[in-house]
Amino acid sequence: MQSKAVIRHFTTDFLNPSASLALHYDYNSLVGVDISARYDTWLQYDKDMKFMDNFYPSAHVYADLKGLLLSDSSVISALRIEGGYGVSGARQLMPYIALGMYSNGGYPAVEDALQAYYRGLNRVLSHDYDITVRTAFLNNLISLSATYYDRRIEDGMDVYYYGEQDQRVSSYSSLIGNRGVELTASAFALKNGNTELEICLNAAYNFNRVLKADPADEKGLYLNSYDMYATVNREGYPVSSIFGYTLDADNVVNGEGILGNTIPAYTGAVDVRLRIGDLRITAMADYAAGHHILNMNRMLASGQEYVSEAFVEKGDYLRLARVCASYDFSFRKNWIRSLRISLAADNLLTATSYSGWNPDVNSFGYTNMAYGLDYGSCPMVRNIVLGIAVKF
Repeated sequence: MQSKAVIRHFTTDFLNPSASLALHYDYNSLVGVDISARYDTWLQYDKDMKFMDNFYPSAHVYADLKGLLLSDSSVISALRIEGGYGVSGARQLMPYIALGMYSNGGYPAVEDALQAYYRGLNRVLSHDYDITVRTAFLNNLISLSATYYDRRIEDGMDVYYYGEQDQRVSSYSSLIGNRGVELTASAFALKNGNTELEICLNAAYNFNRVLKADPADEKGLYLNSYDMYATVNREGYPVSSIFGYTLDADNVVNGEGILGNTIPAYTGAVDVRLRIGDLRITAMADYAAGHHILNMNRMLASGQEYVSEAFVEKGDYLRLARVCASYDFSFRKNWIRSLRISLAADNLLTATSYSGWNPDVNSFGYTNMAYGLDYGSCPMVRNIVLGIAVKF
C-alpha cells in the first residue's frame, strides 16, 4: 500500500494604495503649524472587496512667546508653547495560523484544514493629545519644561473567513488610557571659567487605566491548569493589575479581587555633572513609585500555587544607577599626545522595601498581560569599569 501526501497552496492577492498630505506654515520662527494626514486602504482584488481603511491625521502648532511678547526681557531667555493631536499605529493582515503569535488566544478555534481560508486583522491605534511649555532664564542657565499628555490606545482583532461567502467570524477590542504630566529642569549651579556644575531633573506622573476590556483580553498570565491566573485587564483599573485572593487578619482567604497595580505612577531621575578643568564627574539616580510587585519566587518557595495578597509587595525604589569620573592628561612635548583615565560604576546602591533581588523587574516582558511579576529573575549586575584611552 502506498500513501501520497497532497499539498495545497493557497494565494490571495492584495493591493495597498496609499496617499499622504503634509502642510507647513511658519512666520519668522515665531508661530507655525504642521498638518499631515495619511490614508491607506487594502483591496483584496481577486474578490473585488475593500478590506479595511486607515486614516492617520495629525496637527502640531507652536508659538514663540519670547519673540512675540518678551523680546526685550533680559531675565527670560526662552518661552515657547506647543501642542498637537495625532493618530498613529498600524493595521496588518496575517494568516490565521500566525494569530497565536500576536494575540492572547481570544480568537475562535478552527479546523487545521480550514486555516487557509481565514485571515486575521490586527490593529493597534493610538490617539494622542499633548501640550508643552518650555522656558529658560538668565541666558539659559536655568531651563524648565512641562508636558501634559492624554493617550488612548486601541488594540483589536478581527477574524474573517474566506469561503464561498466572506464573513467576519470574530471581533474584539480593548482600549487603554494613559494620562499624565512630565516635568524636566536643568540648571547650572556653578559656571565659572573651567568649572561647571549642572543639575538635571525629570519627573513624571502617569495615570493608567483600562477604559474598555474585551472578555478575550481580561485574563492575563495563567498559573496552572486550574484556570488560575495572576493578572487581569479590568475596566477602571490599571493594565495588568495583580489578581488573587484577599486575606483576613488571620491570613485566611476571605475573597478575591484586585490586589495591586503593577504600573508605576511616578518615575524620574536626577543627573549631576561636574567639571573642574580636566576632571569630569557624573552621577545619575532614578526612581519609581506607586506600584506593586507580585513576588512569585517567594510564593512558590512557600509551596503555594495561588496568588494572595501575602505575596504582593510595594515596588518603590531609589537607585544610584551610575557614577563616572574621568581625567584628561595632556603631553605637549612627549610621544603621547593625550591620556584619559576613567572609572565608571553601575548599579551601586538601591533603596527599597521590596524583598526580592530587584524591584525594577518584569519577568514576562514579552506580553502586556503580565507586568510587575517576579518569577525566576536574577539580581542586577554591578559593573565597575576602568578605562584608559591614549592618543599618540
